[in-house]
Amino acid sequence: MLAPMQPPPSPTERLLTLLRYTVLAPSFRNSQPWRFAVGDHAIRVYADTGDPRFAAAIPPRERDLSLGCAIENLTIAAEAFGMLESVFLLPDPDEPRWVAEVLLAANGRRPSPEVVALFEAIPARHTDTGPFLPTPVPHRLRQLLQAAVAEPDVALVLVDASEVRRLLEEILAAVPSLDAILARLAALLRPSPGHPAAFPADLALSAPLFGALVASADERLTWLRGGRAFERLWLTATAFGLHLHPLSELLLIDEARDIIRSRSNGKIPLLPFRLGYGRLERRRTHRRPLREVIVPWPAGAASAAPPMPADPPRQEEGR
Repeated sequence: MLAPMQPPPSPTERLLTLLRYTVLAPSFRNSQPWRFAVGDHAIRVYADTGDPRFAAAIPPRERDLSLGCAIENLTIAAEAFGMLESVFLLPDPDEPRWVAEVLLAANGRRPSPEVVALFEAIPARHTDTGPFLPTPVPHRLRQLLQAAVAEPDVALVLVDASEVRRLLEEILAAVPSLDAILARLAALLRPSPGHPAAFPADLALSAPLFGALVASADERLTWLRGGRAFERLWLTATAFGLHLHPLSELLLIDEARDIIRSRSNGKIPLLPFRLGYGRLERRRTHRRPLREVIVPWPAGAASAAPPMPADPPRQEEGR
């Protein structure tokens, strides 16, 4: 494990460095629905409404789950650099686009080894849509994944592949058209070259674990918390060599949504996924450059965090 990174000396570069890690968060259909305003000692996170035709294609829940993932990346990066002061979700009900404010300090607490491990996992995290190895996930690692989900009103449900088969059989028995469910599964799961799957469910079952984040409420605050919990879960999995494949589209199937609720005492499903050891496949998705996601700090706005001290004068090195 690497030692905690030292933040860059320039205050502006410190904040930009945090954002470079923040924008590596996952998002629904790679929509990247975030914008950031950078102050002297705080970063505000905004929902990007953008083109109304594009925004309409992203359900509000999936947008806020994606924003929660970005907030968690920002929080972990700030804590790893010893800069985290506090985090506020939905600070102003009169500004629905303003979803979070992360307050920063010049000299925060030294990060724990767990935070450093999560921070190092941020650039390594990726989506694996191919078949997974049949290697089982150790019980101790399952416990760590459960512990990673600590947000209020959010819980994690994990089931083995054998239980997944029973769930899929229930779904297939419930839907009126078998072709419809097969087409939906085929769209979710991509066989890797040399590993064709004659039946889409076989690819799903190539993962040893199936999971879902569930919540007790269906509202914005819970969605943001769910996104934070999901990103921490994913980074924890990455830190221990596991691959993850979100199956958000599965919730568009009523029967699948109902079965997840039945397995979680009626809680609301937020994000299903499959999890396991991958085949070293890594696909990078495009990220917008920072200049496209940074917006001006609101005029007259101030933050309650103590200001970061000015940097001491630096001696120029001889050429």
